[in-house]
Amino acid sequence: MKNTDTRYIIKLPPPFLEQKKNEFLAALYERKFQAAEQIYIDIVSHAKALSKFSENDEKLLNQIQGTFKKFKPLLSKNVSSKFKEYNNHLKKLILTYIKNSSANIQHVDFLNWEVKLGLNSHQKELVYKTAMTFQLSSGCSNFCRRCNEWALPKIRSHFSYQAILKIIDHMVDQKNDEISLYGASDPLDWKHDNKTIFNVLQKIKKFPIECSILTKVPKGKEPLLKTLIKHKA
Repeated sequence: MKNTDTRYIIKLPPPFLEQKKNEFLAALYERKFQAAEQIYIDIVSHAKALSKFSENDEKLLNQIQGTFKKFKPLLSKNVSSKFKEYNNHLKKLILTYIKNSSANIQHVDFLNWEVKLGLNSHQKELVYKTAMTFQLSSGCSNFCRRCNEWALPKIRSHFSYQAILKIIDHMVDQKNDEISLYGASDPLDWKHDNKTIFNVLQKIKKFPIECSILTKVPKGKEPLLKTLIKHKA
């Protein structure tokens, strides 16, 4: 009998930008430049209509901009003069959003984050049980060019200290025994009031869970790194 249990199905909104990014790239490789131009116009129109970008939205827009840059010599010869105007408009939209969203760094509490997930209790249990990485911040002060995670430039928000401990506690409850404090961010960027990643690691030591970090050592964080090394964190 077919299993009709839908407790674990996670419904996601239609991935418009993901779809358009792939269509744009395919049209360019197939040298269908007029189609690529229309797809790009659709992308810009969609971005203009958004009141704000999610982290994933901005990552996808950056990937689309990267594709444009790679194919720019071909595009300049095969599309209308308005194409460049659309590209400049999208660049301006992204830069304005970066400036606004990084100007006032927020701290995300546990309840707001969990509600925003929109998952039922069984789905949340699976998240806590199977998570391998724990992204403490949105955005990264390093913003490495070749970031495999497409981290956003500049810090936008952090989990609150209590939210981090609460999430780790839930992971432990679900028998998750190892987590990496990384993922499109640098853990040494994280802070809340007078607390740093050092305080988080000291607290996590009391949990029955293995923890690791990956860092490029953001500018000015060398003393923090020395503290972590001194305490074998």
